Amino acid sequence: AGGTFPGATRFFWRVQAENAGGVSGWSEVWRFTTLDVVTGHYPIGSGWNLISLPLIAGDPRATFLFPDALSAPYGFVSTTGYVTRDTLRFGEGYWIKFALPETVSVTGAIRNRDTIDVLPGWNLVGALSTTIDTGSVVQNPPGLLQSAFFDYTGGYVPADSLRPSRGYWVRAGGAGQIVLGPGGKPDVPQVSVPLRKSSPDR
Repeated sequence: AGGTFPGATRFFWRVQAENAGGVSGWSEVWRFTTLDVVTGHYPIGSGWNLISLPLIAGDPRATFLFPDALSAPYGFVSTTGYVTRDTLRFGEGYWIKFALPETVSVTGAIRNRDTIDVLPGWNLVGALSTTIDTGSVVQNPPGLLQSAFFDYTGGYVPADSLRPSRGYWVRAGGAGQIVLGPGGKPDVPQVSVPLRKSSPDR
């Protein structure tokens, strides 16, 4: 039979074999969940922007997602500094520069939970497909983060929520993970610390 499966639906199946020797018992039950694919529209400002992938894009190449950008996306690794990226990855944050404000359309699958690895020092991280409070972020180990999350809108401001398509700076005291998603517990210290990370050409 042809056709497609509906999105955001869980399916279960099992198999049974039959040949000249007889019929086998049923296999164990397997399952899979289809993804809900949508198109979202996200504002971009002129100049440098802190961004992230808001959806699991079918084509995550920067030239496809941001054909009008003046720069490649710059990721950040605390051990090496800024690195250019040809392909964007969900959960990572990036600097990218535009000449004029515009709205970027992204088509992909919704992701409302993610586990992001962080390293000691400043980390540039992404968000989810829906907005969450920073207080819901779970830290592994507890007390991992040493700062608030910082957004950039022409200057740095502490963020009380993580929004789709935005990137954020956050400082970690060691290597660990942060878990974004529903059902988290308040664990992010609501304190500000001096932030000196600048955009790539500053």
